[in-house]
Amino acid sequence: MLLRQGDPPDVLYLVVSGRFLVLPDDKEEAVAEIGPGEPLGELAFFAGVRRTANVVAARDSTVLVLTTKDYAEVAREVPSIVSTILAAVAKRLAQVTGTSPAMQPKPPRTIALLPIGLQGLPDGFSSALAEAMAPSNAIVVTPATLSGSATIGDDRQLRDRIARLETRTNVLLFSMDRRDTPFNRACLSLADHLLLVAPSSDTCTAATAPSEFELQAASLFLPTDRALVVWRDRAAAAITGTDKWLARRDVKLHHHLALDDRRDFERLGRFLSGSALGLVLGGGAALGSAHLGVAKALQEAGEPIDFYGGTSVGAAMAAALAVGFKPDEVVNLTEEVFVRNRALRRLTIPLHSLLDHRKFDDALRRTYAGKTIEDLPFNFFAVSASLTSNDAHIHRDGPTWEAVRASTAIPGILPPFITSTGDVLVDGAMIDNVPVAIMRKLKLGPNIVVRLKRQRPWRSPARYEAFPTRGTILRNLLLERKRHRYPSLATVLMRSMIMASEQRFQVISAEGDLFLVPEGTAGVGFMDWKKCRRVADAAYRHTAGLLEKAGSVRALIEESALATAYPRDKVDAQTLPR
Repeated sequence: MLLRQGDPPDVLYLVVSGRFLVLPDDKEEAVAEIGPGEPLGELAFFAGVRRTANVVAARDSTVLVLTTKDYAEVAREVPSIVSTILAAVAKRLAQVTGTSPAMQPKPPRTIALLPIGLQGLPDGFSSALAEAMAPSNAIVVTPATLSGSATIGDDRQLRDRIARLETRTNVLLFSMDRRDTPFNRACLSLADHLLLVAPSSDTCTAATAPSEFELQAASLFLPTDRALVVWRDRAAAAITGTDKWLARRDVKLHHHLALDDRRDFERLGRFLSGSALGLVLGGGAALGSAHLGVAKALQEAGEPIDFYGGTSVGAAMAAALAVGFKPDEVVNLTEEVFVRNRALRRLTIPLHSLLDHRKFDDALRRTYAGKTIEDLPFNFFAVSASLTSNDAHIHRDGPTWEAVRASTAIPGILPPFITSTGDVLVDGAMIDNVPVAIMRKLKLGPNIVVRLKRQRPWRSPARYEAFPTRGTILRNLLLERKRHRYPSLATVLMRSMIMASEQRFQVISAEGDLFLVPEGTAGVGFMDWKKCRRVADAAYRHTAGLLEKAGSVRALIEESALATAYPRDKVDAQTLPR
């Protein structure tokens, strides 16, 4: 702790090396980062007010100190107007600093690679990761890197050599072992980010328990600055047992990496450099097949998706893609589940829900084949609405099928999902139908946000006076006649849920993300699963056309950033400024 909120403003600091976090009101989320060459504490110092926030060193850092007396001597050589202007500006900034929203964190510049379990870092791991991060000009730091032919001197000399290296490159990767050595301690104290590196083979409880040195290392970092990577020798090897590593570690993200697959190193490199690409999929029942058309166009464009997340049907599609299914395979599965097997067509006694959920549950279990979210090859999250906590429930672990089932539990249509702890969960569209804010909080980098929206206002041709009687409804059900044109219960509920979260979506800023509203959903009802292939094909053609005009996914995202003043449902090739 360098500065504490409420302290007197008697000192001004200048950062020589390191990194500081500004934390208002004892919050864990920083509102600012201060790095080398920047002043620290200048707002209160110049304004003459008490400190407006806590300032904590994120790693070992060096500062220069200028007291009030020192500044007074310097100020005598400066025209008085400068001090007046500084005080006025500082007062204005001081009024808002303490209430600023959480900032978007910066990518780490120094990363500690700490092996855990019974093995060290795999041969070539550090160099392969540095090569994958080539645009960042990453340098691997080892004891040999620092000493060369000379012997490393005292602890201060070791840290000074690391500090000099940091001035020559964008990213340092500290290649460590599991021992408590001066080199490892220096690396940990100078690192912005801790990457725990674990072998997938160590699945017994004893092997996955943190060592004393690991516990000491983790205590130096906020949970948001810790991550886990679980490696395996071959991409063909099954991913299992990740939950055992995560059970005893508080990390923000975990990743899977096959040593023989360069794409996995590149994906990890994008996460560490703050350029990982996310795909956020919104809810909309049968309209959700459009997500698959968008995903197919993105895959053909050659831009890998690093993180999948969604709500309701978006969660189901995101989960299937995170498992590794191709978009066309998911279209086939959708037709099999909802059209041929009629998973959402079986009525039940309407005590807990309108539909019998068992066929749907069985289909989800088969589709996700016992896979847990922790063991998926890609990062994934789903959103459901918790009636227990009256808040969003973010699924980041546990059986994948359960996360999808909870996120798609349309109130009244399907029974709510009950967790092992008794939490009652329903469709995530009730609270966050397009969870881009959650994706932004989980990772740095751009996102492609797919929002499902019918292309025209919804109106019913039915007359209110012609509402069918109970006898008519019963006869139609028994004889399987075409239903009355009056809006169905499922459609009304779906539209009501989406309407509630639409208001929340409208205040979300673009922030460099690409918002897509696929074409081809006009005239398709929320329960029109027979049209899923048509919807997917239309969304594919629409997205492929946008990508062809832009040249690439990243170029389309950059063009979209110029169109933030336009309505999101009209961001296409015609409305983008040139």
